[in-house]
Amino acid sequence: PLELDPAASPAASFDQTPMRPGVPAWLLAQKSCFGFGLADSSVERLPEASVGSSNHGDAQCKPCAWFWRPQGCVNGVDCRHCHLCPPGEAKARRRSKILAQRRLSRQVGSA
Repeated sequence: PLELDPAASPAASFDQTPMRPGVPAWLLAQKSCFGFGLADSSVERLPEASVGSSNHGDAQCKPCAWFWRPQGCVNGVDCRHCHLCPPGEAKARRRSKILAQRRLSRQVGSA
């Protein structure tokens, strides 16, 4: 098995890393290339402006699917998607789009 030296990790010095039983602190602070981390999900997140939230008032923005998840959005303020939309907005918009497409296909099919 691969042995990892926690002292060699740059995250080893983080003293504010959340603790989870059986998981080393240096591993909790790591983020993979996909942005998935083992960060503490109890941290309360507030909406914040991002590059993609410039059209939020017009409802022309695209909600960020990652911002409200426990690991958060790794792009931060540079994200091209909106961080001002409420949790679940991306899923709600997807659902309404699918329903609209179904209604349209039924109308076209019955005509």
